[in-house]
Amino acid sequence: MSEWQKKRVLITVKTYPNPSKKYVETVCVAGIDLETNKWIRLYPVPFRDLEEDKQFKKYNIIDVMAKKAIEDTRPESYKINAGTIKIIEHLDTKDKWNRRKSIVIPTIDKSMCEIIEKMKNENKSLSMFKPRDIRFSWEKTTKKDE
Repeated sequence: MSEWQKKRVLITVKTYPNPSKKYVETVCVAGIDLETNKWIRLYPVPFRDLEEDKQFKKYNIIDVMAKKAIEDTRPESYKINAGTIKIIEHLDTKDKWNRRKSIVIPTIDKSMCEIIEKMKNENKSLSMFKPRDIRFSWEKTTKKDE
């Protein structure tokens, strides 16, 4: 059976609240475990029911008691004890994102192909990569009469 352990996590992703039969309403959260420097999923998070001092934002570092989710076989999935959430600090952008980048960039995979391999071989479902080529195009349109 999975044991509770203290996790320090940089929150990077927070989903929109979703109705749940089992948990009423939940949010799925992803971030980086600062001890392992690996992606972690925290679920379920009853975000709107949390006390105000526990309602973290993206790029907050939080401490929380968590344990490996048994019914979710993805290695990065953890259940949390929401009552143990403690916001440690917020990483703002004043330093040109350097504090955020120092944590996030080392987790970047080389390519989407590498991510797909990890999905197949390790059952991982969280990752990030930096696109090599980004293109943007647009066309001017006119409003059509109805």
